[in-house]
Amino acid sequence: MQRATSRHVTQTLRNVLHAHWCLGSCPSHLFQPVCRRSHLLLSEQDGSRIPKIRNSAMVSARLLTSGQVVYPAQMRSPLPDLDIPVVSFAEFILPRCDQFKDKVAVSDHLTGRKYTYHDLKKYAIRVASALHRQGFRKGDVITPFTINLPEFSILVLAAACLGVIVAPANPAFKASELSYILTNSGTCAIFTIPQLMPEGQDVVYTFGHEEPGCKFFNTLMEDDGKAFPENVDVDPVRDILVLPFSSGTTGMPKGVMLSHYNVVVNIT
Repeated sequence: MQRATSRHVTQTLRNVLHAHWCLGSCPSHLFQPVCRRSHLLLSEQDGSRIPKIRNSAMVSARLLTSGQVVYPAQMRSPLPDLDIPVVSFAEFILPRCDQFKDKVAVSDHLTGRKYTYHDLKKYAIRVASALHRQGFRKGDVITPFTINLPEFSILVLAAACLGVIVAPANPAFKASELSYILTNSGTCAIFTIPQLMPEGQDVVYTFGHEEPGCKFFNTLMEDDGKAFPENVDVDPVRDILVLPFSSGTTGMPKGVMLSHYNVVVNIT
């Protein structure tokens, strides 16, 4: 490792300060599954100066030039840690639906269709009950392949209640891109609109209106809710709620496994 120029040292110092300020402003326990800190090394291997990140569980950060420590950094936000409950997404959202029951949760600007938090909970329970009757169980994967709709929120909350994984697909996907997502996620059902109806799929639910050979989402919302499972064992940290796929900038898209706890942390 050769001596780095002062310009590279200055830039890397800025990177260290920025990274540690970001980490320091978040609850420390959020980073237990990954590294708390990182070591930044300046490398000139093969004639290229590229800052390289080497993860470490050590609570320290060091900038190394010529093998010597020149700058230790440890910074932390003065604000207290957030109190984030370790609960499933449904356990986090449903009580808040009772708390804000008369407020509008989701709406469609074009049609004026809207659902209050009371409606959101009511229909999520009905949809979960209907899907449970139809054989959906914890660990199953469904794919919403649709434009923005208020019913999307109902579907996601219903899936969370069942322990079902949601693997959304971009409505702009071509047939080959959609097929890739469906195959790699192990999807057992698609929820879409008639205009985006995919071919060759066994289980398809449609939003908006009924289509021949498909199941209508509104019929799920008319369920009596009596088959709603009360005893689904969801591990907030280990069980996956959402499985979005990356953009595939450096290769084919990869599924990103977000647990219930990941999502709860994001919205707390």
